[in-house]
Amino acid sequence: MRDQPAADETCPPLPNDLRPFLVRWAGFADMAAPPFTHRMPATTFLPLIINFADPYLIHAGHKPDTQAAHHTFTAGLIDRFTVVRSLGPVHCVQVDFTPAGARAFFRVPLTEITGHVVSLGDLLGQDGRDIVERLALCGGWPERFRILEQFLRRRILPGPTQSAAVLAAVREIETSGGKARISGLARQLDISRAHLTRRFSAEVGIGPKAYARIVRFENALRHLQDGSDTVAAIAHETGFADQAHLTREFGRMAGTTPVRL
Repeated sequence: MRDQPAADETCPPLPNDLRPFLVRWAGFADMAAPPFTHRMPATTFLPLIINFADPYLIHAGHKPDTQAAHHTFTAGLIDRFTVVRSLGPVHCVQVDFTPAGARAFFRVPLTEITGHVVSLGDLLGQDGRDIVERLALCGGWPERFRILEQFLRRRILPGPTQSAAVLAAVREIETSGGKARISGLARQLDISRAHLTRRFSAEVGIGPKAYARIVRFENALRHLQDGSDTVAAIAHETGFADQAHLTREFGRMAGTTPVRL
């Protein structure tokens, strides 16, 4: 959530049994932080922010007039960037779920939160409000992450799992860097493209084609950050039609151009 390191930041190793479900978890605290604005690019993980300080002001990059304040919340997948504004002090825990982890943890079809920022209390009810209160009362990060680990394990491990077809499709899309053709995936899995799209959307939140676009963007972003190739070479290597195509996708998913980034 930040564009610079927090004054107090911790990122413990993930427990082995939760690794298939979480990308990362971390705690941030900086009570002297000035207000800041951060563009969050499109991504294939679903963040959960458990917040103990002032709310964040959030809006989708293509809808600047829809800004709203959010305290403890999650965000569904979207193939656009999001603008996050902090009012100052930062004190929160962030858990980044894989789609499989979010499906198990929230226990709802992920299409219900696609493109939305949703309160944890609205999704989990009293269970969500209770965990925020328990974590807020903790004496420090070790205790906070012990309680959080127990809570995540209690909800995730018995939760609904992704179907074998969707798991295989996600794996193939990610392995190919977003270049996999959806029709080819459907043939490989011996199901219709329409059926794969319906199942994928319910279990991931967006269709396989949109997911592949984000994976391709993330792959290009990693190459760009390495700084070892020109933008045109990166576009060719990561499966874009040309540099102009890559630039358009960066405008949509990062809110800027590859050169400026």
